[in-house]
Amino acid sequence: MINPTKTMFLIKSNKLNNKYKKWITTLPCIIHDCRWTERTDPHHASIQDDTKGMSTKVPDYYCIPLCRYHHNQLDNMGVQSFAKKYALNYEVLIIRHLSLYIITFGEIDGEEEENDNENSQDLLFQ
Repeated sequence: MINPTKTMFLIKSNKLNNKYKKWITTLPCIIHDCRWTERTDPHHASIQDDTKGMSTKVPDYYCIPLCRYHHNQLDNMGVQSFAKKYALNYEVLIIRHLSLYIITFGEIDGEEEENDNENSQDLLFQ
């Protein structure tokens, strides 16, 4: 869970970024020793709690790569149970992937469009 009190900078993320999501699918599954060889799914990591309402869409910049098997497992187990089982820190994973994207492409850009979801969140980083 991202702690807003440790925020160093903020990226407005009321936009969808198809280029970032497509890039995430080219990365391997974040689960250690996963043998999935096909494209991964861009899982939108929930940062609020263990439930993600159907109408609540987290920003595309919160995507992490999961293979189809582990994505289904996460959906069945819930966010916190899955994170505990695999010792995952979603905040670190989100920051790591976004940093790698910025290093690779030099900036956050792409096919952005406004997200009409009133529940959209801002990206918070330590």
